[in-house]
Amino acid sequence: MLIPSSVVSQPLVTDLHAVNRTAIASGHRLPQPWLSQQQQQLAAICAQITRWQDEQISTSGWLLVIAPPTVLTKSILAQLGICCQRILLIQHKQISHFDNLMRDALTCSTCSAVLSFLPADDPQLADYHYLSVKYGTDLYNLPTPVTVTTH
Repeated sequence: MLIPSSVVSQPLVTDLHAVNRTAIASGHRLPQPWLSQQQQQLAAICAQITRWQDEQISTSGWLLVIAPPTVLTKSILAQLGICCQRILLIQHKQISHFDNLMRDALTCSTCSAVLSFLPADDPQLADYHYLSVKYGTDLYNLPTPVTVTTH
């Protein structure tokens, strides 16, 4: 799918809002030259959050976004048209023990989903998937080339 030049020339927030609600939500991707790596990561995160919100309409619980690899705030999400009432963002600098946080989130009854950004080959991912299934907490992992240190 090619994105019209009228969309590409608009400011970043408008771009990503249009992408998030149309192209990415439909499973399409922007051609590489149009977005920087950081913008692509933000678009992928927003698409995953939107999918989670669409799936969780009738349930309660939080989406915990752990250590996003790009600048992400509730303000940015709100500008992109994403409701943040049930989203908890935890930045890298707020985490002292990543493994403990992941395990606590996946076993917590008020957390309905966790969005992480671990490398696809992270050895802890299998354990996290096990906990996800055992406790019924959805685990979404958007692998990134950035290494996340698990303490």
